[in-house]
Amino acid sequence: MSDLSFPTDTNQQMSPNTQLGYSALSYQGDFVSAASSRGRLVLEAKNLTKVYKLGFPSKDYISAVRNANIALYEKSVVALVGESGSGKSTIASLLAGQIPKTSGEIVLNGNSVNVKSNRKFRAYKSEVQMVFQDPFASLNSIHKVRHHLKRPISIHQPHLKKSAVEKEIYSLLHQVRLLPADQFIDKFPYELSGGQRQRVAIARSLAARPKVLLADEPVSMLDVSIRLEVLSLIDDLRDRFNLAVLYVTHDIASARYFADETVVIYGGDIVERGPSEDVTQNPAHPYTQLLVSAAPNPDDLGGSIRNAKLTAGTTKPRQTESALTSGIGCRFTPRCPFADRKCEEQFPPLVTISENRQVACWHIEQSLPNVSFKKISPKSQSTAEITLQGAHSAFGSEHTGSNHISHNVSDQFDTDGHSKTSQPAVPERDSEDGTVA
Repeated sequence: MSDLSFPTDTNQQMSPNTQLGYSALSYQGDFVSAASSRGRLVLEAKNLTKVYKLGFPSKDYISAVRNANIALYEKSVVALVGESGSGKSTIASLLAGQIPKTSGEIVLNGNSVNVKSNRKFRAYKSEVQMVFQDPFASLNSIHKVRHHLKRPISIHQPHLKKSAVEKEIYSLLHQVRLLPADQFIDKFPYELSGGQRQRVAIARSLAARPKVLLADEPVSMLDVSIRLEVLSLIDDLRDRFNLAVLYVTHDIASARYFADETVVIYGGDIVERGPSEDVTQNPAHPYTQLLVSAAPNPDDLGGSIRNAKLTAGTTKPRQTESALTSGIGCRFTPRCPFADRKCEEQFPPLVTISENRQVACWHIEQSLPNVSFKKISPKSQSTAEITLQGAHSAFGSEHTGSNHISHNVSDQFDTDGHSKTSQPAVPERDSEDGTVA
């Protein structure tokens, strides 16, 4: 079951003369991250790969992440979306330095990161912090809130005196809206609710005064009623401290409301990326269409269940064997309604289909029929440039929106099997206001 094959070229572009089979799509131009307009590039992963050996004396391997490219910009939120086992948390752990990478490069503030010593690791963690998924396990139950905040302050701000440390602790509790602070500072984690624990975990991350916050499904274990409060808190902190945020989630609907750019990952491979609004309202990859069809629609109660039944007629169910054990082709092949022999034998490269969007699929014309993309001339590379996915884009360039026609796999047929006009699976939001306790 050895699986050491990696995708090759990850930045192909649409053109009428291409040999990749995208003749109906005419876009030519550079890919620009939808999050790049927020601010400067802070953290970037280039061709990040993680390979695990399957025990001893086994000689089999699994590539949990293959050639992933992620760019995090100041004051921006990039959502990494996928189902369980897709490699989301692995990427977050790689970026946090929690686990070693197999290959690829991590670049922080323009400098390649190679953390081997404790001193370098501490310096890196002062810039990049992580909020874990489980607030009930991430805090040590034998220590009070004061200890959880005092320790990172002492490590990352050793110049502070005792009185200044105490003032900083109160300031952190105020920043995460645990007020009044006196009621929380001397409590044990078991005396706090899940939402309060997660706020303490966020405050602990902010104690290092980082530039990057990696949020690994920060609300998945919280009550639905308080998820919006925590996301609103992170959004507020993002603006207040100029944070670059990676939001790891399996909920593509929340990514639309919260993130500037959505990156969809399946089986360790990035299959689609683009502005959150475009990706959720007009998904191009068949897997993204499945994620969107599963998102609850408050205006259509039970719609997700009906969509799942319709999808079952066109898309194959998830296999019991992990997608990570598949060979060199597209790992979504066993579930894709458009899959053919080429999908099994060749990995589809990430193709730029508009200025802010990329898709890795051999059959984009089938999943998005009768769609043509605006042709844009390649940008001049004489100006200052930032590299992402091997494509160059001028820093601070304006983005042009892309118009797409949605043809989701799950909404091509009505309950009687007749074709119908495609409708967005995620409803339009009425308000961005969220009440924060």
